[in-house]
Amino acid sequence: MSRELLECFDPSDLKLNSLNRSYRGPRSLQDIIDAKYLILAHCTSSVFLDNIKKEGIIPDLFQERCKEDNLPSDNKCVYLLSRVDKLYADSVVNTHGGEALFVVVRVELTSLEADENTITPNLKKKNLPQIELLFRSLNFGQCKHRGLIPPSQILGIYKTDGTKFGEHYK
Repeated sequence: MSRELLECFDPSDLKLNSLNRSYRGPRSLQDIIDAKYLILAHCTSSVFLDNIKKEGIIPDLFQERCKEDNLPSDNKCVYLLSRVDKLYADSVVNTHGGEALFVVVRVELTSLEADENTITPNLKKKNLPQIELLFRSLNFGQCKHRGLIPPSQILGIYKTDGTKFGEHYK
């Protein structure tokens, strides 16, 4: 059965402790194949909020993820979460100050790729199709979006406790 929207990230999970959160992401490769859009989130600091509201979520142009967390970084992509991970919230606040926020977005499947940090050398050797690598990456909890995510794709902005931050987008 085809479904156009796959809701991976649910901000209500922010209100739960890590043991009680449910996983809403793809349960099978077919879930990804059937989806046209996915609901995911980007963790950021309130320091960047005015710019995000005006221009959208921009790629990691300065490869801060590489500098901050010693992780590979693609300066043409925006990194997204498919499940709540408050470690990113701690990291963003420690680096930029402000308040940690989760920006929930609706993005097209065709704009997504596997996060290079989730693909092990063993998986790279298998030459798996990109859609399968994306499925594995989403199950790990993250992926990346090619290019800017415009404000029109922002569904809402949430604090780490799950409450809405400011206006709600629709």
